[in-house]
Amino acid sequence: MILKLTRLYLKPNYIIGKLYVDGHFFCDTLERPDLNNQDEISCIPKGEYRVGWYDSPHFGRLLPQILNVPNREYILIHPANFVNELKGCVAVGKNDIVGGL
Repeated sequence: MILKLTRLYLKPNYIIGKLYVDGHFFCDTLERPDLNNQDEISCIPKGEYRVGWYDSPHFGRLLPQILNVPNREYILIHPANFVNELKGCVAVGKNDIVGGL
């Protein structure tokens, strides 16, 4: 399985993107802004990463985990509604807002 994240709207306080699985659109994404890879407040750097599974005590289930991010750990892919719910992870969901995010 190959996951691809594209970042479409890079705003001062958030990033909106799209997640593809094996080349097919899967869902929209939400990330924190690019703040030089600072732990818990920045998106991860652009690049290619392996993805594994993490049994999250917080979420009570297995979640995809982005591995080998420089100077970062526990970067998960999980549901969230607002950027302040993220600590550097990638939120997945449906974006009902169209246009000028």
